[in-house]
Amino acid sequence: MMVHIHEHYSEKISIPELAEVAFLSERECYRAFRNHLHMTPVEYIKIFLDFNAVIVNLDSLSSEKRKQCIDSIEENVKELKSYLEQNIREKENLPEIPATGMAVLRQQFVLAEAIEKWIDSVKEK
Repeated sequence: MMVHIHEHYSEKISIPELAEVAFLSERECYRAFRNHLHMTPVEYIKIFLDFNAVIVNLDSLSSEKRKQCIDSIEENVKELKSYLEQNIREKENLPEIPATGMAVLRQQFVLAEAIEKWIDSVKEK
């Protein structure tokens, strides 16, 4: 689901579409997001779009504001990554956790790592 969101964020994405991509019912799709990300799919998409808007506009900020923004993003991503690592460790061997739920957590972790790499590349400039 996350990959689909990231690849199609510029298009209108519906919950039925997300559920279909993940071979889930709409209810299961909502449940997977709620249980593993503590938000709805719509909330996740909004955060993703807001983050992209920040990235696009970084160059228009003063160097001081740009640094503050990047530092804030970095701090939040580290916190998110730590939470995801702990959550994955706690749930990965539990038989009651569906494979779809674990896939969502792992995708989130991969995304957090990618954002960390992006932050490092921006800081080098």
